[in-house]
Amino acid sequence: MEIVSPDTEGIVGARPRFQRLTPRIVAVLRTLGVDARIGPVPGEYCPGDWTVNGGGRVKLAGTAQRIVAGAWLFGFELVVSDSDPVRAVLADVNAALELEFDPATAASLTDLNPALGLEQVRAAILAEIGAVHEGTADPDLLAEAANLRDAHVA
Repeated sequence: MEIVSPDTEGIVGARPRFQRLTPRIVAVLRTLGVDARIGPVPGEYCPGDWTVNGGGRVKLAGTAQRIVAGAWLFGFELVVSDSDPVRAVLADVNAALELEFDPATAASLTDLNPALGLEQVRAAILAEIGAVHEGTADPDLLAEAANLRDAHVA
């Protein structure tokens, strides 16, 4: 998921955004029965202070920001189910880059709560963090975004 906003603070606002938005992700996951926390996991891929982890043992999401003049983007990706293929790709990529990585640290939400489903997770995140609704953005921009999204869906 990505959140985009106009802004004039630039890099100065980066840490406050992590402090404001990452706990909201954690709160959503906790309502879904996942022991979500903030902090790095030893051996994780792409380590960071703002990792969303499960029980301090596995990485569930990395958070990141892209800051440009006049705007920022905050993003995170969650693997909801079937962590094996993701784990395999991460192992191959980290090996090729000669980076340390413990595959046991990569997990999906269903590894921690097998009852979860994609639509349930999506609805919970959108309810907490919000979504663009018709009429709040340029309709041509929304149509272009939908077309681009469709081109990237497997």
